[in-house]
Order: sequence, then structure tokens, then C-alpha cells
Amino acid sequence: MSETRFTTSQYVCIRQQSATLLSRITAWIIDLAVMAVYAFFAYVLIALTYQTGSPVLAVAMGIILLLPALAYPLLCEHFLHGQSLGKMAMSIRVMSIDGSPPSATQLLLRWLLLIADGPLMGCIGIISIIFTKNSQRLGDLAAGTTVVCKHNFHSLHMPLKEYDYLRPDYRPTFPQAAMLSWKQVEVIHRTLYSTDTRRNRQLTLLGNKVQQMLGCQHRMTPEMFLLIVVNDYRHLTAATD
Repeated sequence: MSETRFTTSQYVCIRQQSATLLSRITAWIIDLAVMAVYAFFAYVLIALTYQTGSPVLAVAMGIILLLPALAYPLLCEHFLHGQSLGKMAMSIRVMSIDGSPPSATQLLLRWLLLIADGPLMGCIGIISIIFTKNSQRLGDLAAGTTVVCKHNFHSLHMPLKEYDYLRPDYRPTFPQAAMLSWKQVEVIHRTLYSTDTRRNRQLTLLGNKVQQMLGCQHRMTPEMFLLIVVNDYRHLTAATD
């Protein structure tokens, strides 16, 4: 089972298990069944209206009743916080690739591109889910969303030192950290919580680079130095917001 990782705007690294292909297909089959049942009763009501001698009313009723069936995935995911009835049954949900709830625009885009993924989540959508990094169909790729397991949301292990900058008495060790950009701090954060086998070497190289950029001296380990720099940056930038 693949895994989606992202860093929030508060620099918290999140690890989330992607929904399996089987669970997504099963959820879609459940949703199709729901739409089919609704469409059947709508058809019966329209047919009865037509038989009473009101063809114009039957056509108008058909448009009014069948549109919700077509928009069912969009409406459900918007009002049920990224879930349709099928996704609720399979305990999966849609979320933005950055970890935030999907916006109405994102949900609209992934709904419009359902046809591009093939009928009934056809081969194009399945191939895309299998081979993309975050298990995304074409609609997800365009909208910047993915489908994840609802009950498996957890953050990576982080030491309490991660939150030192929130203390009221916190004093920055390296005030120069305010010179860094958000993207530079994001690179430092990703390196700190990397699982790469070359992590220690990367921390040493990055620590030396950041030390040169800030023009500071210290006797800390590269990991501790970089963590303090990130906390100093958070504290200093929060103070100026």
C-alpha cells in the first residue's frame, strides 16, 4: 500500500496511507448502485407523469430529477467533507495533496474529469492510480487531490523540541534565521525528517551550508543546529505576522 507525505503550512510532516485500488473501485461500485437506484425511481416517476398526458412536465421533471444523479459524486464530496456514500462505506476520503480539505473548485475539477478516467473508473484511471506517486487518477492530478484512508491519519514521530518555539519565554538562538525563505526552511524540515539512508550526510552538508548562509558559529550536532534554526525561523516570522 502506497503512502502520501506532505508538509503543512505549519511545517508539520504528515504521513497518510493512500486508499487501495480495490477500496476505490468498491466505493465507486457502491456509488453507482446508489445512483442507479435513484435513477430508477426517477424514471418511474417521469414515466407516470408522461402517461398522464403531460409530456412537457415529464421532460422538465426528467431534467430536474436526473441532474442530481449526474452530480452525485460532486455534491456528496462537497457536503460530506470529501466522501461519497461509497467512500464512507470503505472509510476513505478525498483530500488535497497538501493535507488540507479539498476546495469546491478542486472537487468540481476532479468530477469534470471523471470522463477522462474512463467509464466506470476504466483502465485510464486505474493505470494512473497504480503508477502515480500518490495513487492519483487524472482528475486527482489535475485538481491536486488524492484519496486516502480516513482512519489512518497520523503524523511522523517528532520530538517535543519541535514545538519549543511556542513557549512564551522562547528566545531565538540564531536571529539570522529570519533571513531564510519559506522554501529554504521547508528543505531543512524535509531533510530533518527524511528516512533516506544518506540522511546523516545530508544533515551535515546542509548544516554547513546553513551555517555559512547565516554567518554563525556553534558547537551543536548538525541535526540540533538545523532544528533550532527552524524553530527560530518559526518564532521570528510568527512574531512579525
